[in-house]
Amino acid sequence: MFILIGKCIKDNPKRAQETNAEGRNRALLVEYSAAQNSAQHHDSLVWTTIGLIWSAELVLLGFVIQTINNSQITSVIIMACVLALVLLFFLLITYFSFRNIRTQKYRRCKEIEKILNLKQHTTLKQQEKVGLITFSIVMISFITTWVYILVFMVG
Repeated sequence: MFILIGKCIKDNPKRAQETNAEGRNRALLVEYSAAQNSAQHHDSLVWTTIGLIWSAELVLLGFVIQTINNSQITSVIIMACVLALVLLFFLLITYFSFRNIRTQKYRRCKEIEKILNLKQHTTLKQQEKVGLITFSIVMISFITTWVYILVFMVG
């Protein structure tokens, strides 16, 4: 059977090119699907992590606000501030790492779309930095709040 297929391809170079092009297109579609799934996965991880850590930040902030006048637990409040800052630092690393992966995956999707003449991502119009600006404003607000409380408690 392999001899027969090889002979058909050998006898018909145009068919061989079509078969190679079909295989290449199939492989590109599989890669496209994998890249898109990975991009969506990393985007979901980013926003899930943000939601969890920002929620934890608000819980810690509520604890600190309720107990800030209790001089017996000053060290606990300081530890809560340090923990909150460590969580924010972790979030910054996670956000930029996963965002970078997501961006690379979507960039690959766009490259494949150009090759296969698809339009899913290449025609998408969006504000480039809205998410980054919003994220930065909230992060700066949290960091400033925690540093202020930490300085207030230590000083």
